Formats: sequence, structure tokens, C-alpha cells
Amino acid sequence: VRYPHLTSIDLSQNKLRSLASLCALRSLRSLCVRDNLLLTFDLPVPRELSKLAEPKGLTSLDIRGNALQHTGAIGEHLDLTELALDNNCLTSLGGLGALHQLRRLSASGNRITDISDLNRALPHLIELDLSNNRLRAVAEVASLRSLAILRLSKNRLTKLPQMMRLRCLHTVEVDHNEIERLSILKECLTDAPSLRSLMVKPNPLYVT
Repeated sequence: VRYPHLTSIDLSQNKLRSLASLCALRSLRSLCVRDNLLLTFDLPVPRELSKLAEPKGLTSLDIRGNALQHTGAIGEHLDLTELALDNNCLTSLGGLGALHQLRRLSASGNRITDISDLNRALPHLIELDLSNNRLRAVAEVASLRSLAILRLSKNRLTKLPQMMRLRCLHTVEVDHNEIERLSILKECLTDAPSLRSLMVKPNPLYVT
């Protein structure tokens, strides 16, 4: 291996179509490949790392601005704590359910309609950005007990789930959706003691 101690690499704004050549970088922790031509994430976890009791692989991945249609091998990198998938072509977040160490996940600017894989799967997630997608329901959000920041702007939501169990939640952005009744917001955010910032407009709201 030519660079056995390399822990961070930024290959953004190139014309990469594959990441397979990086598989020899055993010490890599942070990878930025934003604004390339990637259709999939084809960097698997090295075999020797996957066999360790406490593997030390990627902890941060920025793959914004590519053309991903699915998450590929991302779900194999169990040490990830930060993952940026914004501005791709994803329709779901399938395959991420095993990333139990994830603390920040952003996937804005995709075509996501389904987040069922997130249900009870991310106990340490504190920030979730799913703005500018095609979501009509986000029931899974209610199970993310550590969530502090939730961004759902520019979707197709008509209602929100009960968030009374999200004791850490302090920021909610649901502007540019299809929420019509103010009572929906009152019901879902009842007993949210940490809430400090709520972005609602524009929505077709009326008081009930």
C-alpha cells in the first residue's frame, strides 16, 4: 500500500465513476467525493477490517452531488457517524439500517419517498435533513430518540408523527409542505420541552 497511514482524502469536483481503487487505504476515516459522476458507492469494507471485533473504518462520508440511485456498499461501513447524500437520485434510504453509530445524516435534494429503513435503527442520530424530497409520511422519525434537528422542508407532507418522545428535539423545519391544519402541528409537537425553533411557512394552514 503506497499510503498506509492516510486517514483523510478529498476527491471532490472530479469525474470519478468508481471508488474501487481506494480499497487499499486501510486507515481511511474521512472521505469526500462530492460532485463526481458516481452511480453507486462501490467501496466495500476491507475483509481484514470486517473480521475485527472493533473495526475502525470510515467515520465520515461526503458523497453529495453525484448520481447515486441506491446506497450501494455504504451500509457496510458500520463506523460511520456522519453521512452526506444530498443532491443525488435516491428514492429510498434502504441499506442504512445497520449504521447504528450515525449521528448526522443529510439526504436533501433527492427523490426519496420511503424512509422505512430508519425505523428504530439509528439510536444516536441527532441531526436529520430530508428536505427537498418527495416524502408524504415520516412516521419513522418518531422512533429516533436522540434527534435534535429535523429538516423536512419542501416535501409533500400533510401530517407529522407524534414527537412527544423526542425529548432532545429543538429545531423542526417543515416549511413548503402541504400541511393544512394548525391542530396537526399542535398534536405532534405536544410535550416537546426542548423545542426552540419551528419553521412552518409557507403551508396552506388554517386554524382548527
